[in-house]
Amino acid sequence: MSLKSCLRLLLSKFVKKSETEFIGKQAAPSSSFVSLTVPSSADLSRYGSFIKTTAPFDGYATLHCLSYTSNYTFGIQSERVEIKLFSNGDSSFLYVPIRKGTSVDFYCRNAVDDPAILSKLRASFVKNIGSS
Repeated sequence: MSLKSCLRLLLSKFVKKSETEFIGKQAAPSSSFVSLTVPSSADLSRYGSFIKTTAPFDGYATLHCLSYTSNYTFGIQSERVEIKLFSNGDSSFLYVPIRKGTSVDFYCRNAVDDPAILSKLRASFVKNIGSS
């Protein structure tokens, strides 16, 4: 019996068919979010880290950079998961799934030499639909 068949059998025994769609949507992003204040300077000793904080709920850490005049590198690191992007100056958006209580580090390498880029960054946490 395949794993998919086994899961289907378990769900059919313990979960009503009408509840399966509800369960499937629990990890999807909700409309609830918390915007973070981006400072005007970055930690030069930590590759341009500008916000290091703790996730307030299960969901996603997001980082958006509006169009900028030059190339830049920015990213989000949470525990052992990291996502970063190299952009040619276009508007860019990143997100990484996070668990409540985990440490999250938002960074922009270019902020070390050009702190003006920080005014173009928007960081936030977006709550999962199923997060309490």
